[in-house]
Amino acid sequence: MKAIRKCLLCTLLMLLCASHASAQMPELRGYDASQSQKYIYVTFGNYFSDGYGGYGPVLWRVLGPGIPGEDDVSTDGVGEEDNALKSANEDVIIEENADVFCLMTEYIIDFHQYNEVRDTRDGPALEYKDSEMYRYITGTSRELDENSRPTGVLGWLFTQDERAVLMDMPGRGLISPPSRKGELFRKDYGFINEDFRECLRRQATGTYFAFDQGLKYIVDSWSWYFTTDRRRVGFRWIVGDNGHTSVAGADREGGIRLVCYPHTSQLECLGGSGTLNDPYRLVTRSSYLRSKKSTARTSLLQMAQANVKQTVNAVSRAAATAQAREAETARQAAQARAQEQARLEALKSTGRHCMNLARFAVHEVRLDAAALLNSLRRQLPQATVSPQASPEVVFRPTQP
Repeated sequence: MKAIRKCLLCTLLMLLCASHASAQMPELRGYDASQSQKYIYVTFGNYFSDGYGGYGPVLWRVLGPGIPGEDDVSTDGVGEEDNALKSANEDVIIEENADVFCLMTEYIIDFHQYNEVRDTRDGPALEYKDSEMYRYITGTSRELDENSRPTGVLGWLFTQDERAVLMDMPGRGLISPPSRKGELFRKDYGFINEDFRECLRRQATGTYFAFDQGLKYIVDSWSWYFTTDRRRVGFRWIVGDNGHTSVAGADREGGIRLVCYPHTSQLECLGGSGTLNDPYRLVTRSSYLRSKKSTARTSLLQMAQANVKQTVNAVSRAAATAQAREAETARQAAQARAQEQARLEALKSTGRHCMNLARFAVHEVRLDAAALLNSLRRQLPQATVSPQASPEVVFRPTQP
C-alpha cells in the first residue's frame, strides 16, 4: 500500500508540472522573397467548410508583423495619387503590439451582401462599420437562420478565448475584410502597391461552403472578394480573379476573405511545420493550459481508479490467500486428527489382538499344563499332589 501511495504521489506531481508546461511556439515570420516557401501558414479558429455542415480549422497565411492599417477613404477618385504610398501605420511598432502578426485567410470562407441599400451622392458616405457586411462579420451569435446559414461570422469563427488575443482594429473590429492600404498594398506582405495590376498572391478561391452560399467562379477556380474600402459613392473596392483591384456596387454580394491581428505571445502551437499542407496548429495559451489541466485531471482520475482497482484486487488476493491458508490449516488439522484417530484405532485393535493372543496363549498353557499333569499322573503314580498347590503341581520324587 505504501508503494501504491508513493507511485500515486509521484505521478500527481508529474502531471501538475506537465499541466503548467507550454507547447513549443515556433518563431513566425512574414513574407520572405528569398525563401522557397514565401509564407508561413497556420490554422486558428474554426468555420464551416462545406455545404453539409462540415466545420473545421481555418487556414491562415501569415502576412507579417504589424498592426492594423488604415482604410483607403478616397472618394470619386480623389486621393488616387497616393496609391504608391505605404500605409501610415505599417512601421508603428510599440511594446503593446510588438508581438502582433497579421493573418489573412488563405481562402474566401463565406459569401454575403455588402449592404442592402447603395449609398448615393446626396446621402452620407457608407462607412464599412455601418454596412450589413460589418454587422454580419462581427456578429457573435452562434445561431443559424432558416436556411441553415450562420447569423454571424465571428461567433462561429472564434471562441471567447480566441477573441481575447485579437487586436481590435479601429472601425473594423476583431476581424474584417482586408484593407487596400492596410494589407493588400504592402510590399512587405508580398503584394504590389498599384491598382488594376495583376497580383497573383492576392487572388483567392473559395471553400466549398462559400461556393455553396453563392460564390461564383470568375476565371478557372478564382473568385473575387470585398475589401473594406470605398472606391467612390455607391461602389467598393474589390480584389478580382487574378489579384487585381477593381470595383463593385455596394449593394452587391461577394466573397468574404478575412484578416485578423492576434497577439502571438498568447498563442501556443500544437504541431505542424508551417507549410501550406502542414500548417502550424495554433491555440490560445489559456485553452491549452485548460486542456492540459483537464488531461492531467483525467489522467489522475484514471490513475486513481486504476490504483483503487489494483488495491481492491490486492485486498481480494490477500483475502483469498488467507482463506486458502485457513482452509489448508483446517485440512491439515483434520488430516492430523484423522491420522491420530487412525493410530488410536490401530493401537486399540492391536491391544485387543494382543489380549486375545494372551488369552489364547494362557488357554494353551493351561491345556498344556493339564495335559502334562495328566501325563505325569499316569507316569508317576506315587507322586502326591498337594491340593493347595493347585493348579501348580508339586513333584515329590521317591527315594531310590
